[in-house]
Amino acid sequence: YLEDGKIHIVGVFTEFSGTEFTNFLELAEKLRSDYDFGHTVHANHLPRGDAAVERPLVRLFKPFDELVVDSKDFDVSALEKFIDASSTPKVVTFDKNPDNHPYLLKYFQSNAPKAMLFLNFSTGPFESFKSAYYGAVEEFSGKDVKF
Repeated sequence: YLEDGKIHIVGVFTEFSGTEFTNFLELAEKLRSDYDFGHTVHANHLPRGDAAVERPLVRLFKPFDELVVDSKDFDVSALEKFIDASSTPKVVTFDKNPDNHPYLLKYFQSNAPKAMLFLNFSTGPFESFKSAYYGAVEEFSGKDVKF
């Protein structure tokens, strides 16, 4: 189910009750139109799952960057920020590929400062620019700059 190129968010719990579970359901209801949500008590059933994970946690699956990221902060606003930050690629490619359009919309609608590099992918030494650009992304990680 992760091969569809979408972002999936799964809450992994010890039981389907308690503050963490309630907060997760509240968030899922709020963001359900933007993301696919699920919940389980069996982390080993997840793709790239690990039965030894310390529960509860929220696991976000994505088709870019790190393919899996986790959060253990169940404050609703903290979870919302985690999902917003984790659901956008570190570098968004501005091209005609329709798969990139949702990320481009988030990029341009953000009030954060933006860094852009314009390259012709069909000519020139793209790989040397790519490594330098990703280096800048890592350097500015956590400083609310969109690339």
